[in-house]
This record gives sequence, C-alpha cells and structure tokens, in this order.
Amino acid sequence: MALARISYADASIRLAILVSWCGEAVRVAAKDCDDLVEFRLIGGIRVSEEGDPVTFEFPLAATSLAAKPQLMTKAGDSRNRVW
Repeated sequence: MALARISYADASIRLAILVSWCGEAVRVAAKDCDDLVEFRLIGGIRVSEEGDPVTFEFPLAATSLAAKPQLMTKAGDSRNRVW
C-alpha cells in the first residue's frame, strides 16, 4: 500500500491510497471520495477523469514502509521467514 499526494493545476492537493497502477491507468482511493478515482497517462501527462493535469508524489515514509518485507511465522514453524 502506498500513500500518494496528488497535486492539481489549480494548486489543490488530495491525499489518496494507491489501489492499482496498470499500464497507463492509476486508480486510487481518495480522501473524502466514495468511489475510486482513475487517472490516465495522455501524451506523457497524467490527467484526472475531468482531463486536468495532475502530479503524483509518494511521501518517503509511506513508500519505504510498504516496500519492507514483513516477518511472518508460518503455522507450526518456529522460525521467522520472509513471505
């Protein structure tokens, strides 16, 4: 899971959780939105569903935590393993 900060051309900012990034489409669960929000890559520019250009930032703390493997113990196994 990655936290994203989405900046719009009008200087507004929306916080969101990255749900999927598949090819040219990015889907996020945005704060104060009931539905997922999708952004597309058009001509090398990421745009909102309304066609407004946006930029994505991924705060270091959130992405570095998401990238670290979790230690889990398999049932019946006393050794810790990375799964």
